[in-house]
Amino acid sequence: MEIIVLERTKELGNALALLLVTFGLKGIPVCSRAEAMDALQHYPDIQCGIIDIDNKSTEGLEFIADIRGNDLYKDIKIIIHTAQKINKIESTLIQLGVLGSIFKPFEETRTLHQLKKILSSIYFFGAEKRSHIRIRPEPDEIARVHFLIKYYPHLIYGKILDISMGGMALDLLKSPPAAYVKEGISIPQLLFTLDCKQISASGIIKLVRGKLIVIHFHPLQNNAKTAIARYIFKRISAE
Repeated sequence: MEIIVLERTKELGNALALLLVTFGLKGIPVCSRAEAMDALQHYPDIQCGIIDIDNKSTEGLEFIADIRGNDLYKDIKIIIHTAQKINKIESTLIQLGVLGSIFKPFEETRTLHQLKKILSSIYFFGAEKRSHIRIRPEPDEIARVHFLIKYYPHLIYGKILDISMGGMALDLLKSPPAAYVKEGISIPQLLFTLDCKQISASGIIKLVRGKLIVIHFHPLQNNAKTAIARYIFKRISAE
């Protein structure tokens, strides 16, 4: 799922796009009304927008009016980013069909909480329909993981085939006996490296097919969540 992010600077747009990765969503940062309209043509899967309505150079309100008057884009859901008091512009927002608001100044934890509350009300963000962005490491990238499981005394090593905010698929370098690696087995600590950063997480084995295993992460700690999100954001931004 893709969300257009119209902000006055690329840096702020990238910061918001990075937060979106943690929800399994891809942000498309742009800095002007013209760039935003161009992005709609290049990214047909855009279903939502985060729009700065305060900065004149971005022409955020004008962009919202543009899409509301266009049959191709009129159903895109809109979240505004503003420092204004909502009661002063409420009638305008109602007319434009704005879904919700996040408030300036940008502050990662607070903004993340505001986004979570709004996105959870959007139909495509339901847990039963949520699909994480999955990234395959580059062929020459060292993306290894190792872990221990209960009753098996040796470290298990694997190569990361793909990774998302929700888990990873691994190719085991050497398979332990099948009696030890089974679906439903918990892994208290997975240690792996992405972009030269060591990351620790825990999870549960959801699928075993020979040397291929799929692991779903347990809720990630903030350091791990940020590191994985930055890795994914870096890769999708380079596409």
